[in-house]
Amino acid sequence: MNIAITSLLHRNPWKSRQKQSAVNLYDCLQNLGCKVFYITPSTSYQNFNKDHIGYPERAMTNRGGPKVDILIIHGYVPSEKFFNEFFKVNKKTKIIHNHLENPIEEIAIKLSSKEKINTSKFTEELWIPPHHIDKKDLLEALHQTGCQAKEVPYLWSPFFINEASRQKKGKMLRFDQSRLAGVSILEPNASYVKNLTIPILASEKANRKSPDIISSVSIFNTQRLKHTGFLSSITSEMSINKQKKLFLSNDWEAPDIYSRCGQYIVSHQTDSELNYQHLETLYLDLPLIHNSKAITSCGYYYKDHNIDHASNQLINSILHHNNNLGEYRNASRELISGFSPGNKRNLDIYASLIFEK
Repeated sequence: MNIAITSLLHRNPWKSRQKQSAVNLYDCLQNLGCKVFYITPSTSYQNFNKDHIGYPERAMTNRGGPKVDILIIHGYVPSEKFFNEFFKVNKKTKIIHNHLENPIEEIAIKLSSKEKINTSKFTEELWIPPHHIDKKDLLEALHQTGCQAKEVPYLWSPFFINEASRQKKGKMLRFDQSRLAGVSILEPNASYVKNLTIPILASEKANRKSPDIISSVSIFNTQRLKHTGFLSSITSEMSINKQKKLFLSNDWEAPDIYSRCGQYIVSHQTDSELNYQHLETLYLDLPLIHNSKAITSCGYYYKDHNIDHASNQLINSILHHNNNLGEYRNASRELISGFSPGNKRNLDIYASLIFEK
């Protein structure tokens, strides 16, 4: 079985989580014995330490190019022109769209932009992760091809975070009890789904309750917000601002934050219960203060948008994380193993979809 996955291989994997997820999907399908390769629109690749194969789009429309049984739209949607040429040499290829993103968030963002919704008229089947399967009907309707949506496992492995650790040559990425108790907020701040509002309010409340235990609150991805009234309206009277504990930064790569900034990661999501930031944080033994119902057994969970609960969990993590580290690590490892591209349950589900009659 020859399977192609579309991916923007020239992108930095820390700026493009879809590239990371493409690598995890590649590994999973390769574990099933499939011959897997990427299709990319660019001839330039950003190397990563994997023995993976990729071809530019133009190679896939030549008669001498590799044959494809299944093409998985993943990192980007190829143009209609590409597909018309592609089908001349791959007449029986099945087209699957692996839709990892929240379609409601995508619609909200693209309503005010010039970008198109990521759909293709050639899609025959949709794959959706568990935390978005409730939007099955919406995605099927958006594609307008009569395609059927099917639930697939969410995949993650520590490959990229381990590579980052190796490249940093000994700089600490894991939890270090000797460092000051700084908070980091890494939300992308692009929409209602994941933004800084609840984390900064929870950090402020924790600082007011226990003024001496938080050394800093660093907020990233604020470049779009610095020129609006939003940030100043909520931070001007905050104690963390007046005490000069608040730091606003632009878009940093996650490993740099983990190794150089606050180790206490305060997160908030709406309708995005599984995401790589959570799993990276847990893997590194860093305290994760979160509201994801999908991983309540791990980290320091607070309910919904409850700022008081979140602030208490932040204080709890600062006071007790070092003593709880062994139990925390064991719970995290058990959770993470369920997302592995080599996990038997995940392999069985993908095999049933790939090799179905």
